[in-house]
Amino acid sequence: MAHEAKKEGLDIYVYSAGTANYHEGEDPDERSHDIPIDHLARTVLCEGDLTTFDYILASDIQNLGTLQRMAPGDSTATNIFILGSHEESGFENAFFRSALQRRSVL
Repeated sequence: MAHEAKKEGLDIYVYSAGTANYHEGEDPDERSHDIPIDHLARTVLCEGDLTTFDYILASDIQNLGTLQRMAPGDSTATNIFILGSHEESGFENAFFRSALQRRSVL
């Protein structure tokens, strides 16, 4: 996402974290799209993240529910959305698609 924002001339900070620690410390998925990835999977999202960022994007409905439950009552993170939910086609899980199909999502 940071790569695409930079290509569009947007000056935004993009951060990635999980809601569980399944891949903590591992390299990113090798099925990339020639997008530079220079970090390892971070620890689990912390409550402070939910008050720091303007927008939180969940990868799927399960993570959306987890994020909504994690948000403190006074959280500024009322902008929690499913990735792609503002597109006409809605969100589609791109993780398990073939490489060619995943490229069209980006």
